[in-house]
Amino acid sequence: MKNSLDYSKIYRPLQNLIFKIFHKRNMHSCFADLIKSNKYDHIIDIGGADGVLLNYLKDYNFKSYTCIEPDKTLIENGIKKNIRDNVFFLNKGIERIDIDEINKPNTIIVLVGVIHHINDEFVVNFLKKISNQSVLTIDGFFYKGMHPISYCMKKLDRGDYIRNLDGYKKILKDFFYEKKINYFFRYFSHVIFFKNIKSDDINKFL
Repeated sequence: MKNSLDYSKIYRPLQNLIFKIFHKRNMHSCFADLIKSNKYDHIIDIGGADGVLLNYLKDYNFKSYTCIEPDKTLIENGIKKNIRDNVFFLNKGIERIDIDEINKPNTIIVLVGVIHHINDEFVVNFLKKISNQSVLTIDGFFYKGMHPISYCMKKLDRGDYIRNLDGYKKILKDFFYEKKINYFFRYFSHVIFFKNIKSDDINKFL
C-alpha cells in the first residue's frame, strides 16, 4: 500500500489536480451520485483513505458513513476534516473488519482500489460474508493492447494482485461487471464489479 507521505502529500493532490484539469468528474463524485440516487442509509468506504468519498456527500442526509483505512495518518487527516456525529473513521485493515458492524439494512459497501491488494482466497471469503449487501468495487486491470503508459502505471502500483479481466471474474463470480478503458483519465483503465445494484445505475453514473 502507498505510505502516508506519498499518498496524502503527493499522490492525492496530484490526482485531484489531474482530474480537475482533464475531467469534470472523478470516480468518487460518480459513486456519490449513485449513492444519493439510491438513497442508501449506510455507506461503508473500505480503503477510503482520508474520506475522499465523503467530500461529495456533504449535501446527502445519510444515517452513517464509515471509512475503514489501514493507514493511521490518513485516518487522522480524515478525522480532522470531518466533525459530523454520524461519520466514523476506523484505522484497520480489511482483515480486521467486524462483519456484523457493516451488515446493516440499506447499506452500500464501496471498495476503491482495494481488491488488487488482496489475494484471491481472502477476496472470495470476504465477499461471501457481505453477499446480501450492495457492493461496488473498482480496480485497474491488465488487457491485451493496453497503452504503455497505462501498463507502466499498473506495474508501479503497490498492489500485488492487479489481475486481467478473467482473473477478477474468477473471484467475483456472482458479480456483474463493466469494463472501462480510458474513461476518467486518458491512460487509466479499470473494471467495475457490482452486486445488488442496478446495471442501469452503473451505466448512468459511471
